[in-house]
Amino acid sequence: MMQRGNGVVGQRSVTTGELIVRLEAELLKAGDGAVIATDCDGTLWAGDVGEEMFELAFGERLLRDAARSALAVEARSCGLADDGDANELGAALLIAQRAGRYDEGRAFAMMAWAFAGFTVTELAEFARRVLERFELARRQRVEMRAVLDWAEARGVPVHLVSASPHAIIEVAASVLDIAAPSIIAMRPSEEPEGVIAARLLGAPTYEEGKVLRLVEVIGERPLLAAFGDSGWDFAMLKAARVAVAVYPAPGLEARLSDGDGVLILGGGYCGDSFESTGE
Repeated sequence: MMQRGNGVVGQRSVTTGELIVRLEAELLKAGDGAVIATDCDGTLWAGDVGEEMFELAFGERLLRDAARSALAVEARSCGLADDGDANELGAALLIAQRAGRYDEGRAFAMMAWAFAGFTVTELAEFARRVLERFELARRQRVEMRAVLDWAEARGVPVHLVSASPHAIIEVAASVLDIAAPSIIAMRPSEEPEGVIAARLLGAPTYEEGKVLRLVEVIGERPLLAAFGDSGWDFAMLKAARVAVAVYPAPGLEARLSDGDGVLILGGGYCGDSFESTGE
């Protein structure tokens, strides 16, 4: 088995079959009302649909003047010039985020409300075009498809919890035929007539915010299992009876330690590749 970082990946790796046996056992203990929560980007599929959506938008100069003032505020917050149009500011902010000069949680929220001026319908249509280009179906994690199918067969609700924009996660769930009672993601406020505003609705779905938003939805129901691939999924994993790191990225792997009980599905980080065990 694979040994990486602090050694826990090899020690805790499970096949899909082994994981489902564990989930069955824990479901008996959890009783009625148990739910599952899963991250999306990197966990249900390889790659990040939120960044893909944002990058294509400013690359095609689709961001609108309705977002410009708020984007300028974000630019100033990380020491960038606040001139340029919405597309130029968006591009500069993404570069700053990738260079570590712009807070990631704030950046992911911005990627949702930066579509200010779009109608909800326009944004959904754009999201569908992004996913076609992204080839979402080909990027599915087959291990997680098996988990989703098991949950559906057993009547266990699966909540999708993501730092990507709500609009693209909603379309992705439809494309992959994922029956989710809720999508908990970065969702911008809306002005009258369904026009997106340059501000976030609710707390950011990032790190501890993922748990806070999830609890708002599920209340006291037992969290049977949680799945994630990145360091900012760690808090959600630790809130679950069964915590599963799916192809864990280095940021998550670095947070794992002996005795924390996190299982590894998928063998280790494979970035945006489509590697999977097929198990």
